[in-house]
Amino acid sequence: MATSELRTYRIGAAARLTGLSEHLIRVWERRYGAVEPVRTETGIRLYSDADVARLQLLKRATERGHAIGTVAGLGAKELERLVAAPAGVPIAPALDEQAADRFVSAFLAAVDALDMHAAEEVVAQADAALGSRTTALRVLIPILREVGRRWESGKLTVAQEHAATAVLRNYLGTAVRALGRNEGAQLAVSTTPPGELHELGALIAAVYVASLSHRVVYLGPNLPSADLARAVRKLRADLVLVSAVAANRKLRASLEEMRNALPGRVRIVVGGAAAEQLDEVPKGVDRLSRIEDLSGYLA
Repeated sequence: MATSELRTYRIGAAARLTGLSEHLIRVWERRYGAVEPVRTETGIRLYSDADVARLQLLKRATERGHAIGTVAGLGAKELERLVAAPAGVPIAPALDEQAADRFVSAFLAAVDALDMHAAEEVVAQADAALGSRTTALRVLIPILREVGRRWESGKLTVAQEHAATAVLRNYLGTAVRALGRNEGAQLAVSTTPPGELHELGALIAAVYVASLSHRVVYLGPNLPSADLARAVRKLRADLVLVSAVAANRKLRASLEEMRNALPGRVRIVVGGAAAEQLDEVPKGVDRLSRIEDLSGYLA
């Protein structure tokens, strides 16, 4: 047996080699049986070269719009053919980091001048050049962070911040409606918890999921748990995306209330600055630090 076939990697090394997060590897392994690493006597996962290669193929397949639930059971040859063949759904254009940075700078310059028509044009150009998914992740998220930083430091007025938010909200709302129409796909809903009025994170999550050919219904911000539960049952949704940005002492209790109000089959995924600050999330709720990890929840 060749030496390379004997190599094994801990999950951290496997994550670096594949470009996946450790969390997403665990989700794919546990929920979909994507790989079966061996375990040491102390329970440490060890991934082989074959496991790493398979995870790389699965990552490429999901980036082309294929749901992990439909490709996790394919053999290596089938996966290789799948990622080599023309995709059944649009592929996100290759990211030009400098282009993304230029769009961010141009948008911020337009906001400084309160030229919101120019800001709208920047976002439209980014969408045409990069696609909705990449625009949301690599242009809009950096814009939001910088707008927030400048507003907190007093470099942006309230009017400028509100105008920028309005442009981004309009773009994201249109993108969700345009993308999330695959009638045969799993349905997700996106919202924010009670008391959370910052909705752009929830809209970005909705656009990301919709860009992977899944249906999404955006329910707006500040949604009471009882109303969320009624909507989920009416829509027969399978996944709830929750964005929590603002500091909220009641966030954990709100998430527990959501979990108790929703059917056990419904997955709840929470992300955002406020979610990251929680010591722990309630049982039955998953916390994500990267929006890209949402692809692991799409069957």
